[in-house]
Amino acid sequence: MMLGGGYLWGDGRGSATILAAIVIVPVVLIFAITANLALIYLDKKNYQSRLDLAALHLVELKSVDSEIVENMLREDGVAVANSGLTVLTGIYEDDLEIPLEERFTPADKGWNAVKLFARTDIDVRFFENYLANTNTFEATSIAARRVVAHAWMGSRLLRVEGGLSGVLLEALLG
Repeated sequence: MMLGGGYLWGDGRGSATILAAIVIVPVVLIFAITANLALIYLDKKNYQSRLDLAALHLVELKSVDSEIVENMLREDGVAVANSGLTVLTGIYEDDLEIPLEERFTPADKGWNAVKLFARTDIDVRFFENYLANTNTFEATSIAARRVVAHAWMGSRLLRVEGGLSGVLLEALLG
């Protein structure tokens, strides 16, 4: 029986157990990080859609208050304890020539739009004691009210002269 260094280096029994123990830790850590990132993405999408619904509801009200939004979000199951919620009323210009970031102008009187901004802490679910987290995500929503009037007169709203489209339109409209 050989008891020297060659015996220890030459013996391969049990090496699979050690390798499995070494490999499983990073695999579990990568799984936890991936699962947390996926859940953060879903939380942000959920928070954004709830904020959009609150903005659409607020734009129809005559008076706007952040407590109304917080109550609406709380009823939908969204945590608003430390959300940093900001509610602004203003004028929204629906003009394609104006850059998207500049279309909303804050105004207290004669407003036709509501802008909601919220910042909330990210909730870590897997390995929360081991993965330090001080990050937040933000959501912004703008809803505008537009008044549109339509008027129709008669049964001939559209007339196309000649061609196949004219014949089909004439047959449909009479």
